[in-house]
Amino acid sequence: MLGNLSFRQRLKQAPVDTKIMKHIQQKLKIGRTKNRSLKGDRDADIRARQQHLRDTFHGKAVLLKSASLLEELPFEGQPEVCFAGRSNVGKSSLINSLLNTQTGNSARVSPKPGETTSIDFYRILRLKSHEANKQQQQQQQPQQQRRPQKTPRNRKHKKGRNDPQTVAAGGESGATGTPSSQDDLIVAPSKDCPIFVDLPGYGFAHAKAEEQARWTALAEHYFSRRDSLATVCLVVDARHGLKDSDREFLRSLQQHGTPFRVVLTKSDLVDQTTLAKMHWLVDQDVSDCIQAAPRGRKKPFSIDLVSSRTHAGILELRNDLWKVQPKP
Repeated sequence: MLGNLSFRQRLKQAPVDTKIMKHIQQKLKIGRTKNRSLKGDRDADIRARQQHLRDTFHGKAVLLKSASLLEELPFEGQPEVCFAGRSNVGKSSLINSLLNTQTGNSARVSPKPGETTSIDFYRILRLKSHEANKQQQQQQQPQQQRRPQKTPRNRKHKKGRNDPQTVAAGGESGATGTPSSQDDLIVAPSKDCPIFVDLPGYGFAHAKAEEQARWTALAEHYFSRRDSLATVCLVVDARHGLKDSDREFLRSLQQHGTPFRVVLTKSDLVDQTTLAKMHWLVDQDVSDCIQAAPRGRKKPFSIDLVSSRTHAGILELRNDLWKVQPKP
C-alpha cells in the first residue's frame, strides 16, 4: 500500500488513526497544533513533566564502560537496553532525558553526526534521601550516644566537627544540621534498572570508511552474541520516518531474533495530524521489514512518541524499559 509513491506522497495520503490522534492530543499532549484549546499551557506541562520525572526517579547515570574493541566489552550481568539509530537523531539526548541525568553524568551529545565512536554502557544508580540515611545511622548507634549533651553555661562552646553549623558547612554526615549536597545522598547500584547502551550512529557520519567498518563489525558482534541484551530502541526522527539504513538494521535484528521497539524522537517539532500519519506509516514500514523474517524470529514491536525537549512520552517509555528481561 502506497509503496510506489515518494515519502512525501505516502505521508500525505496516509490515514489518521483516531485512537493514535486521541493518544497524541489528550495523553501525551505532544506535537504542534493551531487549536488554542488543545495548546494549553505548554510551559506548565513541561514543568509538570520535569517534576514528575524527578519524583519518580531518584538517581543518576554514570558511564560504566566505553568499548571501542570487542575485548573492551564489559562482563554481562543486568539486562541491557540498547539505543541505536542514524547519526544525529537524538539517541544521547533521549538517554539523558530518560535518566534525568546531571551535568557530568550525561551521555555524550554533539551537533556533529558520528561523534559517538564507541559503545557506551551507562549504569543507573539509585539514590536514598538524607532522611533515610539519617534514620539508618540512628538505628545503628547506641541509645545513649544519640542523646544530645548539654553545654556548660560558663564555658564557651567551641565549634568542632560535631557542631551543627560545621556539619551544615560540609562536616560529617549523620549529625544534626542541614546536610550538604554530598551528604544528602547515598549512592547504591540499582538491580531493578537495566544498563543503558548507546551505540555509534549508522548512516551518514563524519568519519573515515575504515572507522565506520570497525563500528559496524563491533555492533554486529554485540547484537548477535550478547545474551544480556534485552531489547533495542530504534531511534527515528519523527520528521523523516524510516530510512533505508533503518530498514536494513531492522532486518538484521530479525535475523538475530532481537526484540525491539521504535522510538520517534523530536515529536514536538511535527504537527499532530502529521505525527499521527507518521505513526501509521512507520508501523506499515516496520511490518513490511519483518515479513521476510523466518518463522519464529518475528517479534512484536511498539512505537513510542517522545520529545527530549518537552519530556512528553518520556515517563511512559521509561516505565516500559524498567520491566525488560534479558534473552531467554
